[in-house]
Amino acid sequence: MSFFAGKDAEPPAPDPKNKQERYEQKKAREGQRQREQSAQARDIAPEMPEVAEPARRERAAHDLQFFCETYGAKTFCLGWSPDHREVLATMQSTITDGGCYCLAMPRGSGKTSLALWVCLWAILHGYEHFFVLIGATEGAAKEMLAGIKDELETNELLLADYPETCYPIARLEGVPQRRLLFAGKPVRMLFTKTRIVLPNIPGSKAAGAIIGVAGLTGRIRGLQHRLPDGKKIRPGFVLLDDPQTDKSAVSPDQNDKRERLISGAVLGLAGPGQKISAVMCCTVIAPKDLSDRFLDHKLHPEWHGKRCAMLAMPKLEGEQWQRWLEYADVMVQSHHLNDGGQLRNAFYRKHQTELEEGFTAAWEERFEEDEISAIQSAMHLFFKDRYVFFAEYQNDPAAAQEDDAALSAHAIKERLSGYARGVVPPETVLLTMGTDVQGELLFYVIVAWAANFSGAVIDYGSFPDQERAYYSLADARRTLSRKFRGTDRPGRIYQGLSQLMTEKLSREWKKPDGETLRIERAFVDMGFETDTVRKFCAESPFKSQLMPAKGSGKPLRYINDVRHQQGNGWCIPPVAKGRKVRECTFDSNLWIKFHRDRLTVPVGTRGALTLWIERPSPHQMFGDHIDAEIKTGTFTTTTGEIHDRFDLRPGLSDNHFADCLKMACVAASTTGKIKLSLASEEAASTKPKGRKKREPKAYEMTW
Repeated sequence: MSFFAGKDAEPPAPDPKNKQERYEQKKAREGQRQREQSAQARDIAPEMPEVAEPARRERAAHDLQFFCETYGAKTFCLGWSPDHREVLATMQSTITDGGCYCLAMPRGSGKTSLALWVCLWAILHGYEHFFVLIGATEGAAKEMLAGIKDELETNELLLADYPETCYPIARLEGVPQRRLLFAGKPVRMLFTKTRIVLPNIPGSKAAGAIIGVAGLTGRIRGLQHRLPDGKKIRPGFVLLDDPQTDKSAVSPDQNDKRERLISGAVLGLAGPGQKISAVMCCTVIAPKDLSDRFLDHKLHPEWHGKRCAMLAMPKLEGEQWQRWLEYADVMVQSHHLNDGGQLRNAFYRKHQTELEEGFTAAWEERFEEDEISAIQSAMHLFFKDRYVFFAEYQNDPAAAQEDDAALSAHAIKERLSGYARGVVPPETVLLTMGTDVQGELLFYVIVAWAANFSGAVIDYGSFPDQERAYYSLADARRTLSRKFRGTDRPGRIYQGLSQLMTEKLSREWKKPDGETLRIERAFVDMGFETDTVRKFCAESPFKSQLMPAKGSGKPLRYINDVRHQQGNGWCIPPVAKGRKVRECTFDSNLWIKFHRDRLTVPVGTRGALTLWIERPSPHQMFGDHIDAEIKTGTFTTTTGEIHDRFDLRPGLSDNHFADCLKMACVAASTTGKIKLSLASEEAASTKPKGRKKREPKAYEMTW
């Protein structure tokens, strides 16, 4: 029995403690193997590429322009202008030798792109270890940092020649949380929205370099970085890229605040007793704005300033200026024909030598595909907005003020036609009238127009007549309420309009040779007494000549309806239900600019606006009314067009003759009898053959 019992006995159970120990040992071995595999996979030392072109890299280290041309070829695809070369040389010397420079460049010159590549050049070659980019806002600064990161991640040439910096970044594959090793040691780098810390690869000149960004009005003071060993470092170079906004540039308080920030917080970033180098790339937006101040060596002697202009241009006068005005007319017509610029370019090619005489473009390659030259492109900006052109493209806002000085009250009153009051110049083809309705006076202006929109003011005044050379609405002695006693305001305005229009619209106005003309169209302002003006225009015996009108402070949109008569800056819709006459709405700002431009054209040339001879006290009151309106800025429409904005000068209220002149101009445009200029016909004849000419309709006749 014992034999069988011994044979069938079970072996002793394993010790649970030994089993657990073996499992732990196996897990530890597997963990160690995985860690070694992970370390080998994350260690980039064995696979670090060699520098592809050492000679190219060596040259780039000492030539900022070559660095930008070579590694930033996709960004800087056009040739450099002389100003670009000078700016690059200045930036390079500032980084290597120190100093503070303020460089004003025209809008669109690539300032932000230059700032990005200057930062890369300084960091990659070890010229700076902590480089700070400051924008007008924090958002603008973050965009610059994102651009730098994109170049470090995706630029193949940078990867080829600067592998110690770009290869570790490429190995992240867009995942900044990855932990890489180099020769077994952690590669430290950082990517946030406001800071980049480059890989700390041994032997790299950019090892651990920091690029920080901030908005000028954000958190700047105390900007620093803590190294892994606990040491704190501060910036050694700061580049300010367009440190002002359009809004801050016109605010004295904002300009003062930003000026103090740059002089204090920004230049103090290096810390107590330490110097910092700085470059400010800017554009002048308004007189005495932030950029204009730092360009003034008297205000900031520690800053060296340079203004770069888009265009060196002669004084525009005489026949050359008249030719440019003709081109501006053709340019508008070409735009309305939507011909891709063919009409304007044909005219420009024909007169290019005359137009460009004395002009020099700073950047010959800066023009669009549908333009012929950089000078033409610059003058397009000039005609689009003269004030913006002189400020943001010429960096000289004072020149715009000098250019506008010709439109002073003194200059206006000296623009004499050579004919007496009421005499129609021989070349006249049309008479129009504008009437501004006020509670106590009716102001009027009558203009004689030539076919090319040259004009002569042949009569102006008020009803009742004040019988004195100078007065204001506030001190008028003869008023409507005194002339029509016992009548309410609508009644006396109605009677005043009746007598004024009977006197002016029934009159035959004579030319020197005895030929006579009548006023063909008279606009009456309906903004003050709307119903009264409508009633008068509908019931007047001169209703075929009269039209109620009102100005709009906003640009007019084109209405796709053949019942609407439309032109440049005006619209006459069909008669509304319950009314008896058509009405005109016009863009007030656009037509103020129109008559102001005509008042600056030299007397005796096409497009000029003049006044009759009057002695003594020639036209002082008329000139003051025109001069009472000043440009206060610009605004951009929803379609992207930039328009001037005009307002009364502070403390002034009388601009009634300016309103009348504006309406007389619009009235002339609505008749369809006024041609743009003889240049329009000349340019039209140069259109490519094979395309049928299309004569503009009456409602398309614009200036």
